[in-house]
Amino acid sequence: MKPLGLQWDLFCQVVDNHGDLGVCWRLAQRLGDLGHTVNLFVDDSSALSWMAPKGHPHVQCKAWPKNTDDLLTHPQPDVLIEAFGCEIPQVYLSQLAPALAQRANPTSWVWINLEYLSAEDYVERMHQMPSPVWSGPMKGQTKWFFYPGFTLSTGGLLRAHKPPQDLKAPNASPPYWVLFCYEPKALSDLIQQISLRKPGVTLKVTAGRAQAAVRMELENRGFEMTPDTQLVELGESQIEFLPYLSQSDFDDLLAQSELNFVRGEDSWVRAIWAQKPFVWQIYPQSDQAHESKLMAFLSRFKAPQSLVEAHLHWNDLSKATLAALSPQVLLEWRQWSESLCELLSKNPELGTALEHFVTQKRSQADT
Repeated sequence: MKPLGLQWDLFCQVVDNHGDLGVCWRLAQRLGDLGHTVNLFVDDSSALSWMAPKGHPHVQCKAWPKNTDDLLTHPQPDVLIEAFGCEIPQVYLSQLAPALAQRANPTSWVWINLEYLSAEDYVERMHQMPSPVWSGPMKGQTKWFFYPGFTLSTGGLLRAHKPPQDLKAPNASPPYWVLFCYEPKALSDLIQQISLRKPGVTLKVTAGRAQAAVRMELENRGFEMTPDTQLVELGESQIEFLPYLSQSDFDDLLAQSELNFVRGEDSWVRAIWAQKPFVWQIYPQSDQAHESKLMAFLSRFKAPQSLVEAHLHWNDLSKATLAALSPQVLLEWRQWSESLCELLSKNPELGTALEHFVTQKRSQADT
């Protein structure tokens, strides 16, 4: 039986330029759309002013709890989610524990540790595994690992804000590429290709680190750049600097693009649903664990060799230069992306999967 109007408390700390916040806000919206109420506790909510300017009627953003004045201003949660390894403040848990003990059935709530997305094999093994709490105010309780993923044995992915068939509408505007990246060494190769491309293409560069990297590269090429520079002519091509975009506008931008360079987790999933060619820049880790994660995804879904090589170069895992992004190459990548989207559309949807899991656990607690 589907739960009605559950209270969810979702904790998120901003890491890597708002990527975690982007995922958590999408999840909060999804849960709100399913009829639940969500309190999103975040340590820096400033990005929501442009990321989600319209908010959501069932989602309330709350400051990260630092003292007891921040707490007990809303009903105790039926579901508690700590996202991406953030640690829920002890001051919150210290007040939640006695409140739960007063419930007729103290186990009729669910504590979830929401993990990062990966295509690696361990995800299926760890998904929905219990993690007993051995100390602190919540001693005796149990957390449950919940993994987004790419198979039926995982929690799935958050869906696109529009159905896939709507995202395939033809683009009447001139072709463009989207750049959302960190500071890849291959950026110079990309800009060089664009400068020589005939006919040209517009590279739409997202605000933040991507723009800073491109502006520096152009300055190194002798261009005079000012903070007011919004458009740079580069041969028959041009580079356009975008303002910060809402999540829905960003999704639409990817969906109408000819090629998307994305980074991190949130835009990676958005690029998949856009069904357009994409190159993903995974967050680099000092122990090179990101290489295994990247290759697990590309291998699981048998990406074309040219796309594998482009990913390796874009992620500074290969010394080769970025191969020519010809129409033939982009067609091959697009066909793969469309097949990938069709395949993943048959898998669980993350918000619904979480709801189902919570319903199951609460039912078990009531028996």
